[in-house]
Amino acid sequence: MLKHVAISAAMLSVALSAAAAQNDAAFVIHRGTNVSHWLSQSTARGEQRQRYFTEKDVEFIASLGFDHIRLPVDPNEITKLDPETARIVKANNGVYSREKLESLLAKPLALSKKLDLPLYCGEWSALSTVPRQARMQWYRDMRANLEKHNIAWANWDYRGGFGFVGRGNQPDQEFIQVLVGQ
Repeated sequence: MLKHVAISAAMLSVALSAAAAQNDAAFVIHRGTNVSHWLSQSTARGEQRQRYFTEKDVEFIASLGFDHIRLPVDPNEITKLDPETARIVKANNGVYSREKLESLLAKPLALSKKLDLPLYCGEWSALSTVPRQARMQWYRDMRANLEKHNIAWANWDYRGGFGFVGRGNQPDQEFIQVLVGQ
């Protein structure tokens, strides 16, 4: 069974990390995945929601070596980027090597060191429209950087448009190997 299940909105991840650092009570996580389209980004309710993500899914995720799942809860979906966010996204579009991705971690790593708090990356992914080879390399590079700097993580997502389990409930073995490093 998974060690931890974190129900989180955007800031809960930070709160959990801060609480764990203060408590120092063996709250240790490394690799996880997000269960999207279950409690977020979904209109499914009742039996349909119960069938979407089950104990069997939790057991499967644990069997792959993931030690936690993140349950995003966002009842108010953002449907349009505000102009400033759109400007930032456009300005940061480009090619990202392992080195470039690592350089983007410099500020959070410095702050983590200064405050003596662990980092947690609760959501990271590459668009499924990116060519497969480049997408898998991006995941390898991102995972390597997170693990190099001891940053616990949960990829986006378990099942869905970015998931390592496809819409037909078929596990993507290559993607799983990239995520768990096998």
